Amino acid sequence: MKKQNTDQRNYSLDRYLSYESALYVRGCLSQTIYKEEYASVSENNLGRGIHNIPKSHFFGFDEDGIAEPEKALLDLIYRESQKGKAGIFYLHQIFHDIDWEELSIQKLDKYAKRMDINWRKYLPEKTDSRHPELAELIRESFKQ
Repeated sequence: MKKQNTDQRNYSLDRYLSYESALYVRGCLSQTIYKEEYASVSENNLGRGIHNIPKSHFFGFDEDGIAEPEKALLDLIYRESQKGKAGIFYLHQIFHDIDWEELSIQKLDKYAKRMDINWRKYLPEKTDSRHPELAELIRESFKQ
């Protein structure tokens, strides 16, 4: 998937671009993403890059139908947390590829509260020196 000019993207009123796709488009994820993935409140078309979310989670995207980076990350956490240990392992990998300086921790906390997600509990217990922003976030989270 190439980074696209957001004014060229169309979206349906029942879904928006999210997860790794939106993080990549927003410049927050270093790995290249080849498949667009959407969050949707509709039960139709699920399984083709479209994942169902509760209606209460349907917010946090712009007029072009692209999730804000904080919301895309929370959608990803919500989706992967449903998968158990494999999902948690995947989240730990993704957390190392995220440019944390591009995210607002205040907005993450605000949106997480609205979605009833304790996103900090999914942080890895430690990281290496190549990820100073993540290391600081982990330190702060484990103090709380």
